[in-house]
Amino acid sequence: MFRLGDIETVEQVEIELRNPRTGAPLGVRISLAGPAHPLHQAKVLERSRRMMLAAALEGKEKAMERGLDEAQQARVELAIACVINWRGLANGDGHELPWSPQKAADVLMDKRNHWILEQISDALNDRDRFTKDSANA
Repeated sequence: MFRLGDIETVEQVEIELRNPRTGAPLGVRISLAGPAHPLHQAKVLERSRRMMLAAALEGKEKAMERGLDEAQQARVELAIACVINWRGLANGDGHELPWSPQKAADVLMDKRNHWILEQISDALNDRDRFTKDSANA
């Protein structure tokens, strides 16, 4: 019989970026806010409110027409909001790039770094990453 509490949700996880061609680890570690983290929840709530407001102001059909573009934008915004730290990332000159919310946005909005956005989005969508067996299990 399954006991409540045997599995618990974790608020954040760390991923390691991999070379998109070879799959080799790059030594870049990114901390992500998961679905139970307040930053993640706030971003999802903000998007829901925007969608509801758009539907109320423009009508449901017009809001749905914009839905695909906005879904992609929301995906990018969520990834930016959920990157809460990184280690091992360097700029083009080879100097360490310290994390900040603005630098996270700059990196993820740069089309050359789309592969990083993809890896972050994939990790955020992998709900198993954000659960673990409890110490009582």
